[in-house]
Amino acid sequence: MPGRVRCIRRWSLPARLLVAALALAAAPQSAGMEGTTLRGDFQAALERGERQARWWRGGWVTFHGANLALNVHQGTSSGSNADRFDGRVGAARSVIALAGVLATPSPYVDARALYNATEGEADTTALNSMAHSTAAVERARRAPRAQLAGLLVNAATGGLIGIIDDRPRDGAISFALGMAVNTVQTRTQPRSMSRLVDRSSTTVRVFPLYQPRLDSESAVHGVGIAMTW
Repeated sequence: MPGRVRCIRRWSLPARLLVAALALAAAPQSAGMEGTTLRGDFQAALERGERQARWWRGGWVTFHGANLALNVHQGTSSGSNADRFDGRVGAARSVIALAGVLATPSPYVDARALYNATEGEADTTALNSMAHSTAAVERARRAPRAQLAGLLVNAATGGLIGIIDDRPRDGAISFALGMAVNTVQTRTQPRSMSRLVDRSSTTVRVFPLYQPRLDSESAVHGVGIAMTW
């Protein structure tokens, strides 16, 4: 380090002043670039998440709505008592599933509101906090405990068929199929913010700008700037 400082001291005074001015000007520019990049990443993840949430909601509303119509038809028109019973039980399960999808709000409503409210601001602290909180909601909706309600509903409907209607094999099949659908529905929840947070925690952005640092000897003599890259 002393060798580097002595080398810089041999420069003329105007050269040292010019280098110092350029170095000091680079620091806020780097912060601005980083803020712009973070905001762009947040916007991309937000738009992707909103799009996936619309597809998820629309797809599962369509699936459960169609399943409800089929079950109602089976429960009212089938010539078999067992099929009619299965149709009525399936219709009840489809109603619960459809209500669950419709009652699940998009996890990106607050994120969108915050993004619009902070547009043009350089500080990305609020966006960073919102990204982590939205990612936590995404993870909670995809966690195994999120399937607890589906487990209870499918256990109840499978039990009705297997115990009340005395068809244990059909009840077990109904339970297994219901849990398979519930698992797919849970695992297809959007997770764009989770991916953004995970990627940000393992990626270090390097900007090709140096920042000035005064070492101890420079501070004593009042001259000489050591550059760190």
